[in-house]
Amino acid sequence: MRGSGPIGLVEAWAREASSIAAALGMRPTLIRAKAAFLASGFLEDVGVVCQGGRIAGCGSFVEVATKHPVSRVVDLGEMVLLPGLVNAHVHLELTGLRGRAPFSGSFADWLGAVGAYIARAPGGELRRGVAAGAEEALQTGTTVVGDVALRCPAYGEMRRRGLGGVSFLEVLGLRRRVANGLLRWRQWQTLWMRPDGRVRVGLSPHAPYSTSAEAYRSTLALAESRKMPVMTHVAETRAEAELMERGTGELATLMEERGWLPEGVKWQAPGMSPVECLNEVGFLRKGAMLAHVNYPSPGDLQRIADAGASVVFCPQSHRHFGHEEYPLLDMLRLGINVALGTDSLASNESLSMLAEGQLVRNSFPDVPPLVLLDMVTANGTKALGLGEVAGQIREGYWSDMIAVPYPPGLPGARGQRILDWVFSEAPAVKRLR
Repeated sequence: MRGSGPIGLVEAWAREASSIAAALGMRPTLIRAKAAFLASGFLEDVGVVCQGGRIAGCGSFVEVATKHPVSRVVDLGEMVLLPGLVNAHVHLELTGLRGRAPFSGSFADWLGAVGAYIARAPGGELRRGVAAGAEEALQTGTTVVGDVALRCPAYGEMRRRGLGGVSFLEVLGLRRRVANGLLRWRQWQTLWMRPDGRVRVGLSPHAPYSTSAEAYRSTLALAESRKMPVMTHVAETRAEAELMERGTGELATLMEERGWLPEGVKWQAPGMSPVECLNEVGFLRKGAMLAHVNYPSPGDLQRIADAGASVVFCPQSHRHFGHEEYPLLDMLRLGINVALGTDSLASNESLSMLAEGQLVRNSFPDVPPLVLLDMVTANGTKALGLGEVAGQIREGYWSDMIAVPYPPGLPGARGQRILDWVFSEAPAVKRLR
């Protein structure tokens, strides 16, 4: 099987990765590589012992081999181990919209087209999209996702394929009857969609312009009672801020045309930024995930930092819509946990997290490579509430790893040089789980 685009699995590596994945069952296996980015730092001539889907030991190959004698050793040769990649915000049910949702300059028109697809697409088409998206993610080195779905959650597909992360169930509605009905359905769903060790279930109120304050509070109450993570879209466009602060603009028009409000009810602008609206309903808190935040109003980033919430930046989607420069450096200076995501294929060409990292590297050359590596690995698992079990090559963590070739022509390469190459040359990826 060949991966699509410049980042993918070549056939020989796919076969080798399959044999390695089979070895990483209950039988302890020692993997040797030329180098690795461990939680403790960059190290050459590395050994990682895996058993039962967990890392039993890692470090210098000689030390690990001495401490953990095993019957099977897999030597990867001239390869570099990295943690499995994390896509912290994706909509796998929209995979079927790849190339079918062009952006003409109006976010409201694009949103309307996507909403129409979700409402009308046959369930089988959505399920096939989830399966295809999950496979593409795995082929490009992603091992953990934060999937958001309205009709077709990725929960089952994630479990079948060993893809870890959170399956977020979306909640929306400005009409009380609509929002309450959907929330009751989510209550039933979360009774049988139980965590299985790698897949958790979360809730995702869509956005302040599409979800009432009452629905946000009810969703938060359910999430707290079931100890579920929460995610929302916020400050994605300038039109969103215009709607929330002044009650005007293209989203106000869309709201009227689609009948989002109860008959005879006019939209009452809260008179505050979308991020302030989240704070007002109690969503802005430690552990909450905010997707996008492309257009924060003055003071919003400090509010997010003070609350301890995480932000998910979707670079390729950001470029698709022609947004202004992302406030990434300001977020990092404030200590905000920033992870990366692809968003859906309705606004992206691929689900490759290395491609997202490469775009950040090109757009923000001052971001250190090690910080960028965290943004596509550990920061994502921290945002998803999985930071204690995934996102790093570390003893006790999931054995989610990928391998890339040691940079050709760079003898004696060290960590930063290797990551510079990874985030510029688009190497092929071998998934080891």
